[in-house]
Amino acid sequence: MKTKTYITSIALCGALCSPAVFANTPLEVVADITPFTLSSADQQLNNDAIERLRADDKIRGDIAVTTQRGQISLRGTVEEVAMIYRSVEILRDMEGVKQIDVSLLNN
Repeated sequence: MKTKTYITSIALCGALCSPAVFANTPLEVVADITPFTLSSADQQLNNDAIERLRADDKIRGDIAVTTQRGQISLRGTVEEVAMIYRSVEILRDMEGVKQIDVSLLNN
């Protein structure tokens, strides 16, 4: 079972509130951390991915980030489909990224 570390309380609201409630809210990222299986490289990659997603003002929503063996998985909700593509664009050039899974990222 994964332990969730909530970066801000609004991230939890994203899962419970309707999209209209957080439509103008900046991106809130929730990092899923599995303490016993994350290598230091994956932890750093996870932190870097979170920072890059937060820094982009074109992405709005509630995203959970999980990294394992160089694969970054994103899940949650964004306002528009274009934001899913933007997320991949932002993360794909990061050193150490082998794959990006957005199959659980919805709008």
